[in-house]
Amino acid sequence: KVDYKIDGINETISIEGLPDFLKAEGTVLDFYNPHISLELTTNLGIPTKGVVDITPIFAGTADEESKIELNLTLPYSTSGKESVTGKFWIASEEIGVPDGYTFIKGDIRKLLKRIPDGLTLALNATTVTTESATIEPQEKYNLSIAYGFGLPLSFGENMSIAISDTLENLGIGQ
Repeated sequence: KVDYKIDGINETISIEGLPDFLKAEGTVLDFYNPHISLELTTNLGIPTKGVVDITPIFAGTADEESKIELNLTLPYSTSGKESVTGKFWIASEEIGVPDGYTFIKGDIRKLLKRIPDGLTLALNATTVTTESATIEPQEKYNLSIAYGFGLPLSFGENMSIAISDTLENLGIGQ
């Protein structure tokens, strides 16, 4: 049984290239069952659990009220020479989960009701000290994270986008 110090992973994802009206204060996006696919790869031979915090950022400030917290059990390897990957599908509903993924209930809609400037992902992992572990002192251990977002083009009843523009030279009154 091991109590091993694991460095956390903190990453900020910038959300750019969207039209301003999608990021406007009054815009409400109500996507139907958006999801995050998350892959954690490690060669660590120690049973580990983790907490992933995902926080939207608006104008440089974290929106703590919209943050979601996810608890997961990380994969672990039986040999420091081999990496294993755990695949997680995070969504409000267990719909469309691909084979090989573990479903985790998480309200991704809360993160994306209004499109943020970015998202902060923080993964903090701790060892499960009640289970046996395999440690090979000569190995260099690693933990990497890969992710993707899925936003189905199906909208809920709270969808609201206000667009206003001035049209010139319509030929009226000529």
